[in-house]
Amino acid sequence: MKTLTKATLATLALMSACSSSFATTSSQLVSLDSRYIFQNSKAGKAFIAKTQQKIDGFQETVRRAQQEVATMQEDIEKQRSVLSKDALTEKEEQLARKRKNSERDLTQQEEELRRVIQKDQVKLIEEQQKIYTKAAQEEGWSALIDKNTPGVIYVADAIDKSDYVLNKYIGASDDADAKTTMMVKKDATPASKAAIKTKTDKPALLTAKKDTKTAAGKTTTA
Repeated sequence: MKTLTKATLATLALMSACSSSFATTSSQLVSLDSRYIFQNSKAGKAFIAKTQQKIDGFQETVRRAQQEVATMQEDIEKQRSVLSKDALTEKEEQLARKRKNSERDLTQQEEELRRVIQKDQVKLIEEQQKIYTKAAQEEGWSALIDKNTPGVIYVADAIDKSDYVLNKYIGASDDADAKTTMMVKKDATPASKAAIKTKTDKPALLTAKKDTKTAAGKTTTA
């Protein structure tokens, strides 16, 4: 009976030790939301503002090109009744060349803009990922998971360290709760081609989209 009691006590002690060890390990498992941190960090906000300026500049370029084509088209319509057949044909060919050249030039500018934005975005994401690793090492966290990682279904708020990492290691922006996300959309029809058609067409341009769940942390030409 004494032997049994000792064995039982030993088993209980072992279970208690394992339980304590598991609890300690579990407490070192933390999560963060890289999208939230990206959107609300000073660097992320600066990236968003800089990108918006580039997009606005491209939109203005498209608007001017569209207006030039529309003006040429209006001039042709005004002169249609007085121009000879050959003269009218020549002007229409000039208009077609103008439209084609504008579409080509804007397509190249749009592709370059997407490339630059993507490059800057990826660079910032990589820099922040290095900081996450540094934070985990300094804080003694045994595991750090990102809520946005494919396969992660649920993460309890109790282990979320997004705000802690944002404020201590990354640097929160003054309006960190705004959660404004920049996403460069890639439409099926290039903005440059959609814009240079007729006077009444509305250009489908690169746009800045506000979405609290959209991943600035994901490459959107991503």
